[in-house]
Amino acid sequence: MLGGGGGAVGAVCEHMFVSGDRIVVCVLLPRFELGVAAARRGVDRQELLSRPVALAPVPGGRQVVGEVSAAAEAFAVTPGLPLSEAFARCPGLKLLPPDPAAARAEWEAVVRAIEGIGAEVESDPEVPGTAFFEAGGLLRLHGGRSHGRPAAAAGGGLDGVIAAVRAAVGRPLRVGVSRTRFVALAAARTTRPRKARLVLTARERREFLARAPVDWLALQAGADAGAGVGATRPAQPRQPAALAPAAAKPMRELADTLRKLGIETLGEFALLRRAQVAERFGATGLAARDVVHGREPPLRPRRPAEALSERIELIDDADGQVGVGYDVDGSSALVSVQAVQIAPASAGALAPELQHALALLIERLIARRERAGRTLRAFTLTARFAEGGSWASSAVMREPTADPARVKLVLSPKLLELPEPAASLELSVDAFGPYDHDAVTLFGADPGRERASRLHSAAEQARIAAGDPRKVARVMRLSEHSRLPERRSSLSPGPVALNRPRPIDLRADEDGRPLMLPARDSNNRWSRRAGARSRVPVAHERERWVVEDRWWTGRPLRRRYFELVLADGSNVVVFQDLASKRWFEQRG
Repeated sequence: MLGGGGGAVGAVCEHMFVSGDRIVVCVLLPRFELGVAAARRGVDRQELLSRPVALAPVPGGRQVVGEVSAAAEAFAVTPGLPLSEAFARCPGLKLLPPDPAAARAEWEAVVRAIEGIGAEVESDPEVPGTAFFEAGGLLRLHGGRSHGRPAAAAGGGLDGVIAAVRAAVGRPLRVGVSRTRFVALAAARTTRPRKARLVLTARERREFLARAPVDWLALQAGADAGAGVGATRPAQPRQPAALAPAAAKPMRELADTLRKLGIETLGEFALLRRAQVAERFGATGLAARDVVHGREPPLRPRRPAEALSERIELIDDADGQVGVGYDVDGSSALVSVQAVQIAPASAGALAPELQHALALLIERLIARRERAGRTLRAFTLTARFAEGGSWASSAVMREPTADPARVKLVLSPKLLELPEPAASLELSVDAFGPYDHDAVTLFGADPGRERASRLHSAAEQARIAAGDPRKVARVMRLSEHSRLPERRSSLSPGPVALNRPRPIDLRADEDGRPLMLPARDSNNRWSRRAGARSRVPVAHERERWVVEDRWWTGRPLRRRYFELVLADGSNVVVFQDLASKRWFEQRG
């Protein structure tokens, strides 16, 4: 029975949120990026529904198709399919150039429209087409019926909230309502555009997920957010890791493993005990089991930021000049500069005129009154191509600044990534820093607090660069005075011990003194090749000591350490386990 299981429901981590009285609404616009690109190219909706159409590969990226129409799916053309294979399956496939800048701008308008009714929206800007918000605080504001459910279950106002969302967005959309985002997204993908699907009670959730395919686990990571659905039990197309978020890859691997084990539905997966899932599938399996049983982290609504952007049009006139057009206090101005043809990045040189246009763009952005003396931390540089389509790239400053030279130094290399000539450039601010006078403190600064603040900022930048907070760990001091180096510190989360001993193929004499060690390769690793040339003799023994520990237990520890100087001038610390007679290298 779904929702039962043998796991301890009460033993939930602190970051988990057990669904109770909250109501999560999922707003889904299927094939959003494909619809935006089709509208930009003059393809009407009727042709998009009847003809196999797909998004062309991203310029400079992998040669795979993007979102596809329903007619293309009938030919087994799925997002992420290689271009050659897509045309082999559907010779009449029509490709549309992607326009990520237009898709992001239109999706931003949709999100702001939903926020206009009072909702706090969670949405991934990299995957437009899906948005979540909690409707608990909007029920009395917009009113409505309760869909035949008790007031505690439906809040008595979901009709009004859904109607307000449809009126604000002003385009066909699918709406799913549940207690968690996972079930709400699944409900939105299996409903019709004109009718919302509500899965509110525990019984409805069990019945809804009982026969659902295990491929739905990828929805938990937000994968396939723009693809459409068909019947009640759709077989979701599996995108490759290149198109899906990084968090979706382990869920896909889990779904593949479950199918190999004969578990086809989420109802069968929910019957597994928590201990069994943890032993076989680890943390990924426990996360999947939690969302199936209605436990997931709470929504993280975005913070509506002030829009600050500048745009420059690059105009080619009849005399071969390049015109840079922009607005100055509401009046149009045109600056013409002597130029050659702006070549793409593959030409190996960046056109000086494009650098000049970027410099004008940065100066105009910093001079905006809306900046109000704040420094700038993150940017998005967008280019529209003369032949259609767009390109976008993001950049994060190591330290927030309002210096145009430093901003240009970070953004100039981005222009080298342009795959073709640009017709316009746009620069927008994604995040602000502190005010100019707070950026550097001359007097009264606490060195310790300043150092801690800089370390915290460096860790945040590392997390942003890594794309996953779990990839950035902290060094924890455990037993700093321990005689065993691997016990002195570890990494968290984990804990993972640092400076762990590594086995080494060492030659010693009859008295146990090291004579020769393996040579190191170009990656500073010990070579595994046999022979005299792959070994380095010991030139000098600097120190020797013995460590005895755990002598009061049944497994005592006895090591003989050597600090050596090799013939190539390098220093190394090795030890011999006197119980097993094996040699190890000890770092730290």
